[in-house]
Order: sequence, then C-alpha cells, then structure tokens
Amino acid sequence: MEEKPKDINQVLRNLRQRIDELSRGEYSKGYIKALEGIEDELYYYPPAEITEAFSQLLRKLYNIPKSAFHKVSDDPHEEINYLLSSGIEVDPMNFRNITGESRRDLMRKEINLYIAYLEDYLTQDEKPTTIEYLKYNKPGGRSNLEKLCEKLIDKGFISKIEPEEFGLVFSGKDIEIKNPINWEKHENSFHHFLKNIFNNDNIVGYGPGDRVNWKTVSNCFRFKDKPVNIKSVQHNTNHPAQGDLLNEYVSFL
Repeated sequence: MEEKPKDINQVLRNLRQRIDELSRGEYSKGYIKALEGIEDELYYYPPAEITEAFSQLLRKLYNIPKSAFHKVSDDPHEEINYLLSSGIEVDPMNFRNITGESRRDLMRKEINLYIAYLEDYLTQDEKPTTIEYLKYNKPGGRSNLEKLCEKLIDKGFISKIEPEEFGLVFSGKDIEIKNPINWEKHENSFHHFLKNIFNNDNIVGYGPGDRVNWKTVSNCFRFKDKPVNIKSVQHNTNHPAQGDLLNEYVSFL
C-alpha cells in the first residue's frame, strides 16, 4: 500500500502554490485542478492540523492585495488574444469569456471558490479574523481627509462629525469605532461611495477579492443612525445622481 504524505503541506502544495500566484497577481488558466485530490487525503490528518493549515491559507486569501488585481486585465477578450498570440487555437464562440467575464472576474471567482471550500471545514471561531478597519496610507494626507469630511458634511452625505473622529476611521487602528461615519443619503450613493473608498490606491481595508469588506463597513459606518443593512446596501448598485460628485471628492485622497 502506498505510504501517504506525512506533511499536510504536501497535500496542499498545488493549492498553496496557486494562492501564492494569485497573491502576486500572476493569474493564468493554470492550476484549474488546484483542489483535486485534497478531499481523498484529508482524513489521514488530525482535525487540529487541518484547521491550522486551512486557517493560514484563508488568511492569505482574505488579504490578497489590491495591487494583485490591478496586474490582471479587466478586458474580457484579453485571455483569448493571449492564447491566440501564443499559437494556441481557440474558438471564441466556445470560449468561457464569451460570457463577458474578464480575466479579473475569473480571478475573483477562483479566489472565492477556494475561500468557500476552506471555510466549509472551519467553524466561525476557527476562521481567521479579516481586516476590520480602514487605513489611509498617503504620507501627509491628513488635510485630504479633512477636506473630504468637510465636503461630505456640506453636501449632506454624512452627519456632522469632528475631523479627528472622521480621521480615526482611516487611522489603520484595529479598534471598534465608537463614533462611526453616519451616511444620510440614499443607499445607492452610499454603495457608490464605499466602492470608491475600497478601490482607492491609498486606502487599505478590503476583503477577499477586490471588493468592499462589509465587516469593515459595519465597524466604521452607520446608515441614517442605524447599523448598516449590508444586504440592502449590497443590492443598491444603481448609479446615484451625485455619483460624479462623490468620485471627485474621493479623488482628493
């Protein structure tokens, strides 16, 4: 009988390598079978060992940097063109990108597939903690935050808040925010603002994939003096009437 690997990392080698590639923005069609064979091997290892290994991989997936996504094209046709230029025959009519998904979309899908698989094995207490705060990284940018705060208050987007408290939300401190930013206008404008914030190159505070971290939102914001109804805001994706104005304000950062 074939001897099974003694180190769980041997079983997870392909998955670990693929996650490392994704973390560097080295997306390709390779490693589609990164999860293959894992299921058949896991029962050889004690639960504590699986938990430790999966938690490490999840933490890396949760914290894939935004820069990794920016290295991958958002052009849905680029993967086809890349394969054709490499001398690989591709029928675009039968290729998966005909659905309109870009390579970046496919990268997000792959990351979320791995997250869902690993999370299925862990209880809530075992899952690593995701980032729950925002961090504004631009040196000497405090005045930019104050300017953003002033504009949002003046136009009625947020309730009055002291610049120091507004700045604390973007301080990079992993703490419970006692005075969250309170959004006063419609949910679609709130969603639009959040997408701008979480996609700003000078701000850290995103979740798995290149998207809004709603756990961070719950910690840092309120909606009309109440906890944010995440599901409701998530589905309010219509472009707000003042969307361009919000784009301009966030560009201050």
